[in-house]
Amino acid sequence: MHLGGKLKLSNELKNIIISEIEASDKAGISLERYMELCLSHEKYGYYIKNDPFGGAGDFITAPEISQIFGDLIGGFLVQNWVRMGRPENFALVELGPGRGTLMADIIRTASKALPTFVAAAKINLVETSPTLIEKQKNTLKDIAVKWHSSIDDLPTDIPIILVANEFFDALP
Repeated sequence: MHLGGKLKLSNELKNIIISEIEASDKAGISLERYMELCLSHEKYGYYIKNDPFGGAGDFITAPEISQIFGDLIGGFLVQNWVRMGRPENFALVELGPGRGTLMADIIRTASKALPTFVAAAKINLVETSPTLIEKQKNTLKDIAVKWHSSIDDLPTDIPIILVANEFFDALP
């Protein structure tokens, strides 16, 4: 029964994609538009209503298995911030932050290693899923976070340290 529901949604999205292709004056749509429809369509997008992580989801990522991954990334980011000359303010950006687990681990580790890193960091998450934003808000409830639906909305007046764990892996 569950599979039948997924197939119905897939067929609805398939019809939307076909309609856009047929309506295109270029006889096609871009890969960017195709991925946008598949992942972020307001009704049928994979990430819009689903929490794809964990046992009830479709996959699991390293931060969900162990905090060691986040500890290592956090230490690496602190070291690179020091190499950058310890800018007074910088944007710590994560693309596709899942449930917010990696960012929480990074902040926890950085707080212990070099608290001035956390004080300088302006946390920015790029996320299109309302479901996952709610999970992130819960995970990061004690951290000041700014959410963006696109990288086009990220700050441009301060340096950026960017984290994209598995984000690029999910692209075709």
